[in-house]
Amino acid sequence: MKEIRVGIIGTGLIAHAHMEMYKDIPGVTVAAACDIRPKVLEEFCNKYGIKDQYADYRQLLQRDDLDSVDVCLHNNLHAPMAIEVMKSGRHCYCEKPMAGSYADAKAMMDAAKLFGKKLHIQLSFLYGAQALDERELTLVNLCCDYAHPWSEDKDELARNHAVAEDCLKAARILGAKSIRFDLGVHELTITDEQIAYTSKKFREYARIGAQEGFKVCFENHWGASTNFEVVQTMFEAINDENFGLLLHLGNWSDSTLEEKDQKDLAMASRAVHMHFSQPYCERADQVLKPVYDAGYQGVWATEHHSGRNEYNEVAFQLAAMKKELSRIAGGVYG
Repeated sequence: MKEIRVGIIGTGLIAHAHMEMYKDIPGVTVAAACDIRPKVLEEFCNKYGIKDQYADYRQLLQRDDLDSVDVCLHNNLHAPMAIEVMKSGRHCYCEKPMAGSYADAKAMMDAAKLFGKKLHIQLSFLYGAQALDERELTLVNLCCDYAHPWSEDKDELARNHAVAEDCLKAARILGAKSIRFDLGVHELTITDEQIAYTSKKFREYARIGAQEGFKVCFENHWGASTNFEVVQTMFEAINDENFGLLLHLGNWSDSTLEEKDQKDLAMASRAVHMHFSQPYCERADQVLKPVYDAGYQGVWATEHHSGRNEYNEVAFQLAAMKKELSRIAGGVYG
């Protein structure tokens, strides 16, 4: 995992809250801080072990080793500073509120588009269970990347495990119905050592999920997890009723289309969540009913990764799925 290096501008009260969060994020280093108050800056950097200190933000932005800059200034300084940050070639994380006026906020968004940088406003409550409850939304599946339980690199494995623990906590806080991990084996085959280690980890996660009220699964996503025989072997090794599969329809290696359909049906009853890609939505009238009859009882979900016209493409995919589900519910098939 690549180290993310952050600079922070403004070292007042809210900056301390940000630093407490950074401490718990694996792979993030706050490398530099800036404030026009020398004593405040010195105390802040001493507290958090930040070596490089600046009184002039322009000197901080001249560095070539920062990926992102955190703006923790007065509300009316958010816009000009965030724009300077993105103009310098860095992504920007900015304390709320976004700006002192609509015009300033729009200027920030325009700058993000102009310079091709990410702009995020610190509105962490948007990611909490309360925000979901107020909108009567349910998190049916939390996809947890960079947390797979197998890696040949011991350091990466330790980082992955830490991320997995955080994701399991997030699933509990957000009231997720299921959480998905990858398997982590890049080859199409799997060794006895890999089976023993990953199945033990997945059993641990499944037991945590059972206590907290959510299912745990991995996805037939890449590598060995796209090998149908490997997936069967993993289910036998894990042997836990709270463990399932995120079934990525048709994503099976070394298989014809007909074989892929048969493998989907064989795994349908074990699936706790599902990904319908665009090609499968185009075949919804051929695929959805057989999967339903094979015992799938989870949420019917779609995904789209073309990077072009995605909102309209997803709308088409959802419409195709809804049409077929309504036909099933209406008894069209008898």
